[in-house]
Amino acid sequence: MKATPPRDAGERAFTLVELMVVVVIVGVLAMIGVASFRSRIFGSKTSQALAMIQSIRAAQERWRADNLTYLNVTRTATWYPASPAGRTKRSFYNSGVCGVPMPDTDDCRWKLLNPTAVGGTEFGFMVTAGPPGTAMTEPDPLARPTGWTSWPANGDNWFVIQAIADADGDGVYAKFVASSIRGDVYRENEGE
Repeated sequence: MKATPPRDAGERAFTLVELMVVVVIVGVLAMIGVASFRSRIFGSKTSQALAMIQSIRAAQERWRADNLTYLNVTRTATWYPASPAGRTKRSFYNSGVCGVPMPDTDDCRWKLLNPTAVGGTEFGFMVTAGPPGTAMTEPDPLARPTGWTSWPANGDNWFVIQAIADADGDGVYAKFVASSIRGDVYRENEGE
């Protein structure tokens, strides 16, 4: 057997406590990194929904320029392209035949409106529109922003855009609402 040389007086090994402190610090840093990464992922989903809302808004303005009114797209009270409860990315335009004469379905109305859709989406969208003097209707009370009890009546043609999704699967919906009478987009639970 070979004997180990004795240590110098200045050499010292790590203690178990010191190693455990390092492990805890690395664990905390890893948790912060994962939380930050998740935040960025959900933020990108939010950006995609906001871009789609702006695209729908622009498509409604194009429609009004041609037809002097906004297109009432959602008439069946169903989210488009699909229910927002799932976390599946879906193509914005569902497959369906919309020839002449065009069937009066939500899918064909979305194709008539023709907003620019880039890639898939986890959000469900609804758009209602109406003539001057009628109260603005909400397509689905689930997406109603907290604290809003009614939609204001408007003296002009109007539209309301709603987007909703449970992007992280925790049962809390991210909600977005935009309309023709306001330039901003209401956001609730944006990072959810």
